[in-house]
Amino acid sequence: MGTQVMIYFFAIFLCFFSMITHNFERSASFFLAIVMGVLTGFVNPVIPDYLMYQNYYYTNYSQIEIGYEFLQYCGNFLGFSYVTFRTFMAVAAFIILWFAFVNFSNRPAIPMLLYAVSIFPIDVIQIRNELMIAIVLFAYSFLFKHRGKASYILVFILLLIALSVHSVALIFFVPYFWLLFGLNERKSFTKIVIYILVLLIAFSFILKKETLQLVVSILSNFSLRDNAAANALTVYTNGTGPIPWAGAVFLTSVQWLTISKAESYTVSDQIGIFKFFKSVFIMGFVALILLPLS
Repeated sequence: MGTQVMIYFFAIFLCFFSMITHNFERSASFFLAIVMGVLTGFVNPVIPDYLMYQNYYYTNYSQIEIGYEFLQYCGNFLGFSYVTFRTFMAVAAFIILWFAFVNFSNRPAIPMLLYAVSIFPIDVIQIRNELMIAIVLFAYSFLFKHRGKASYILVFILLLIALSVHSVALIFFVPYFWLLFGLNERKSFTKIVIYILVLLIAFSFILKKETLQLVVSILSNFSLRDNAAANALTVYTNGTGPIPWAGAVFLTSVQWLTISKAESYTVSDQIGIFKFFKSVFIMGFVALILLPLS
């Protein structure tokens, strides 16, 4: 375990050094991605959900999303142990994540480093969620600057693949359709956001039962996991209280206002980038509806 920690911090230091010197950023960030993938694969089995997914793998459990089921089938067909299967999947996820960062920025060491010292320890546990997020980010990186017809088709296919790995990917279709239909072109968009926040209060607390029924209905019709709707009713019902929710609303509002204000002081050729971020940011408002549920 000590050797793994040393390699992890060495990769972080290398990425940090490349970031401040502007040298070999792609190579250093790619190395860090590989290290995180390997560490995720060989993580200590005492972490939450490890034994559950190991049991799923060896018993060919079929109540998960069909994409993950297919990956399990391939691993078993090739005779991989669960550790080998998990390592291959984790390394693939981090390579996809690296490609997403490269598409988003010509300085990939910065997001990779920030990810490594923040979210990574959590995603070591959430291996399926990690793969899904990596695919989603990779998908949206194609819409960051180029939004032609071919890009929308490619992104839709990639989002479906992400959905086949984890049903949470459904929420990432929200900014996709927001971008597709150009809803952020309206001049009164900020007012619309304010109205949405007001309605969130009703949907999240006053109409909590109705909101849960809506979520169940969506999962029943669009999730690629047979028991996703049942889990929403029986497992994911430990929602947050009004104080944490209010804090999330406040932070979301500040971020939204910051993006909107920055857009008004930006040269015209950069406006498209802000429209992209605003569209993706709509997902945050949808998440606020779900916080009181789970």
